[in-house]
Amino acid sequence: MPITRYVNMCLLGFVIALLSGTDAWSEAPNSPNAKTSMFHAHNVPSGSLRVGEVMHVATRAELKAAGWGYDVLIAAGIKDVDIRDGSAVAARVFCCGGSNEFPTGLLAYVPPSLKVDIGDIIEVWSGKMVSQSDPLGAVPNTVTRVVEKANSSPKHCSWLPDKPGLWMRVIYCDWMPAAGWRQQQSELFPLWVNPINAATPPAAKP
Repeated sequence: MPITRYVNMCLLGFVIALLSGTDAWSEAPNSPNAKTSMFHAHNVPSGSLRVGEVMHVATRAELKAAGWGYDVLIAAGIKDVDIRDGSAVAARVFCCGGSNEFPTGLLAYVPPSLKVDIGDIIEVWSGKMVSQSDPLGAVPNTVTRVVEKANSSPKHCSWLPDKPGLWMRVIYCDWMPAAGWRQQQSELFPLWVNPINAATPPAAKP
């Protein structure tokens, strides 16, 4: 089997597990005794923005079949009619390889006004952290804009350090410092975030 096909099959299996809730929980650094939802704030401050690279765009059928991801959206007040192909994505915030790449990733809701494709760099708002013991209903991670299309040229977002063979490189865009973004002082999760402290996601920008 070609390696690219094998990787894609592994990724699809992982995404389905996430959407069904099987692997959608990960340990939170500030709450070591509880697992937190990857469809909500995860390793970032509540009400903040972060960016990620889209690895999978879920179909409505996948969301319905998996159950948990669909339930998260419905419980948050998103109408069934608005849950369509492309209503949820899986994205990574660290690259490229290693056992932590997918567990540190995120799931996010895509508003109807946005069109997101694999390889796009997206901006995601995250509300509050949700643990396994919490009821569903919190607003999920929500895509607010596509900051860079997969085929954009020139590129303004990249993986740092610029060492292709290195695991756990963090995504960075050259406009971040001037726009008020900062890198978290964390050895485990040195993500670039914009701590806007917003209780609801900013309006999507097509």
